[in-house]
Amino acid sequence: MSASCSSNRSDAKHLERELFNATRVVYTKHLRSVLLDISSIENYFLINRILQNIVIPDDCFNWCVKSINVCESNMNLLFNKKLETDNLIKHFVQLCKIYNSDCITSDQLDSLSLPLPFKMYIIDLVKPNIDINVHTICSKYKNFLYVMDEAICTAVEYANFKALQILYNILKEQFEGYRHEEWLVFWCCEIYDN
Repeated sequence: MSASCSSNRSDAKHLERELFNATRVVYTKHLRSVLLDISSIENYFLINRILQNIVIPDDCFNWCVKSINVCESNMNLLFNKKLETDNLIKHFVQLCKIYNSDCITSDQLDSLSLPLPFKMYIIDLVKPNIDINVHTICSKYKNFLYVMDEAICTAVEYANFKALQILYNILKEQFEGYRHEEWLVFWCCEIYDN
């Protein structure tokens, strides 16, 4: 009896993950089209709604800075969501340290009270491994500064000065928490001033 219950739970988890992966593709596609569309209040709320169902894709910053329709409010929302993800990753890593473990299994991950999109994001970070290794997560995860740097480079490559100004403004707002990365602010200012 318990073997069949265990099998049913395993099948249910597998089905849940498959459904999530299928919906993530749809959400990501819609997120991209909304971000590249002309900015509006409706689009802003739609972006926020989509981001409640998926972890923010790192590519979305580059989509925005390549677009002529780049919007400061949308970029602020995206970077705030990225900071939320940064904090979730930090807390997850700290939780693993509290458990005094460098690896946790997917069953242990399922037992944690984390949102499904975040659990799936963690699993995607450590693929193809079965166990969730904290060192792998830390090495593969792209934090706020990493995606900001990529977005700035892409904006420079595409000569999108509006996007550069938006990124500079976001960086100035977020700079208080990232004082040790002063070079990034100066680099952005230097590019924009030239």
